[in-house]
Amino acid sequence: GFALIICPGLPSMPDSSNLSLFAEQGFFVFHFRYRGTWESEGEFLEFNPTEDIKEIIKLIKNKKCTELYNLSEIQFPKLKIVLIGSSFGGSVALCSSEIENVLAVVSLCPVVDFKKQGDDGKEQKLKKLGRFLKDAYGKCYNFKQQQYDKLLEGKLLRPYDHTKTKTPILIICGEKDTTVNPDKVKTYYHLLSTPKKKFITIKNKGHISCKDLQKKTINKINSWLDMPLQEQPFLERKE
Repeated sequence: GFALIICPGLPSMPDSSNLSLFAEQGFFVFHFRYRGTWESEGEFLEFNPTEDIKEIIKLIKNKKCTELYNLSEIQFPKLKIVLIGSSFGGSVALCSSEIENVLAVVSLCPVVDFKKQGDDGKEQKLKKLGRFLKDAYGKCYNFKQQQYDKLLEGKLLRPYDHTKTKTPILIICGEKDTTVNPDKVKTYYHLLSTPKKKFITIKNKGHISCKDLQKKTINKINSWLDMPLQEQPFLERKE
């Protein structure tokens, strides 16, 4: 089986409304919260968000999930890990590509260079986003300004440091994205040394988040991964 770990964007709502579309394609879906966001403890951006990915994978691999759910026949430690994220989350996914047990990465409209984001005048600048998170989301994003500044200085997430990964990578961008310039992303894509990579541009689409994915695009992701179509049983958490 395949475990799909969704790397949330910034900001993002704890909304799982479209996760059934992934489940229909045979994925076990894990939609987590970064530490320091929403109901998670700690401080957001205190550590590199890829550390959260490592913790989630560790959780899956050490049989904890089997204990949490009333489906003992499912061997969670044997699940193959696929990461998917959009924008900020797409960057997290790319920077996590070399983590042990990651089988593949699907990155939607990723920020590939936080330090230069918005410099070309064709995409969103991120400087005001930190204040917006504080004003609009309050304690849902628990972080210090210096931690957010560190992100914008390119000291936390640096996808360009991971271009030599051998993990298969699929990047999907919207043709009319004004949040993240797809041309910038394509420049990054051409530097990837992985033998299995693909770049898909969706016509007449802007910025794409995981919750925006339609069944047609999910089918493309599934085909790229060469995964069998199969339905998985509904997971019921033990009380």
